[in-house]
Amino acid sequence: MSRRILAAQLLLTAALLVGLCVPMGLDATRHDRALFGLRLSASTDAYVAEVKWRRLSPDAAPLPVPRRDSADVPPDELRLYRTDDSPVADTGEDIPVTPQDLARAHHHSVTIEPSNANGHRMILVAPVSNAGGLVGVLVVARSDYGLRTSINQRWTMIAVGGMLVALAALAISILLARWVGRPLRRLGHAAGELGTGDLTIRARAVGGPPEVREVAATFDAMADRIQSLVNSQRHFLADVSHQIRTPLTAMRLRLELLEQDVDTTVAAEVAGTLVEVHRLSRMVDGLLAVSRAEHAPTAARPVALAPVTAQRCLIWRPVAAAADIALTWDVDNAHTVASGPGHLEQILDNLLSNALEATPPGGQIRIESRPAPAASAGPAIRLTVTDSGSGMSAEQRQAAFRRFGGAAGGREPSQAQRSGNERGSGAERGSGNERGSGNERGGSDGQVADRDRTPRRADRRGHGLGLAIVHALVTADGGTIALVPATAGGLCVVLDLPWASPQSGESVAAVPPQRAEASHLRHPPELGLLEIVDDPLRDREAGREP
Repeated sequence: MSRRILAAQLLLTAALLVGLCVPMGLDATRHDRALFGLRLSASTDAYVAEVKWRRLSPDAAPLPVPRRDSADVPPDELRLYRTDDSPVADTGEDIPVTPQDLARAHHHSVTIEPSNANGHRMILVAPVSNAGGLVGVLVVARSDYGLRTSINQRWTMIAVGGMLVALAALAISILLARWVGRPLRRLGHAAGELGTGDLTIRARAVGGPPEVREVAATFDAMADRIQSLVNSQRHFLADVSHQIRTPLTAMRLRLELLEQDVDTTVAAEVAGTLVEVHRLSRMVDGLLAVSRAEHAPTAARPVALAPVTAQRCLIWRPVAAAADIALTWDVDNAHTVASGPGHLEQILDNLLSNALEATPPGGQIRIESRPAPAASAGPAIRLTVTDSGSGMSAEQRQAAFRRFGGAAGGREPSQAQRSGNERGSGAERGSGNERGSGNERGGSDGQVADRDRTPRRADRRGHGLGLAIVHALVTADGGTIALVPATAGGLCVVLDLPWASPQSGESVAAVPPQRAEASHLRHPPELGLLEIVDDPLRDREAGREP
């Protein structure tokens, strides 16, 4: 906008200068030339009168002494002709006149304008007459050097004045552009910071025209309102999280105590209820995570991709080793992305959880990074998470990012997981028969077995929110996510994360690419770094709170 203001001001100034100064200079030039001609005509009349007087004095010279128009120009040049156009006397300089000019001068004065041919002299041919008629012709030539000098000086003054006016207009335009543009740039910067998640930014005292100050005040009011709404929502999420988790925890504890005091027939029902309570707790956590990612924006910051990826893969390695799955990664140490605090960790956790759920024993999971292809959105880093599981159909990939969109028709569990589910279902049915539940219990266990056999989306929470959370976090950071079939079978999750340069004074830790071999993952360490168990029954049996 500043450039447009400057261009408009300069164009307007140039138009005014051309429209005013050029006509004024031309008019002054015409006036000077007319005045020069009038002075030459007056001098010629004086010369003619003196020539006629000198004709009355036999001893006087036929021509008077030439005069100067000004001190810086040569004197006039004179030449006297008889009536037959023969020269009588001159001042020594040749004056180019034609016989036609002399013939016309018998009747009236003839003026010849200055030119290169006549040496830049104005020539006036005047008749010399007395009472008896024409007695001769007087030719007077005067140099226009002084006239040209005066005209050039005037044009120089006009040009210098125009330049000074243009410079003054430029200075005023710069001040005006800054007065208008600087507050708008500050307001735009504040709007950009607000859009990236900094809800404390304000455009107070930006200055500028009253309209800009009014817009800034409106922006501040809007930012206050947005911050109030977001804070209210965050408080609401915290309250909901606390208020819902508390009764669920109390319900789980009561059911666990009740399970110890009831007979085996009721204990199976209590165990099934505990499973549903645990599932509800995880569903609440997932919904809260999605809501926070979508409606609680945070300012993105540069995050080194290699250290975070290595950290999350090392944490998930025991889980992969227990499932006999090779987990490898190769991330460039120089890759830095823009991400909100904790977003990248949550993204990797959810993707690794999904991949481990879908990958059969003996399979592999691979994480790689490389520069993303050129796009209009700007430079980006492409992070891929590829598994060798059963993959997803086109319809499943299309619905995977919707909340609960893949819960009913997601990826098939691996064969080992399906066998484990069937064994668990059979054991539960056997336990129900031993307790004497009869046909009614058997029918209930059959429903549980059918539910366990139902294909689920690869989400360890089992409620179809894992990829929805990933999609919300990636979108909030300005990136994109896509699901594509892997080359060797399975699913490849493609993340294009915005590239970011490290902040000044910030160093990126050098983490070499980790390539865990399958032989390293066959047996988990005896004192595993982390054990993630999503089965609430196993949690209870191990004596841990789910």
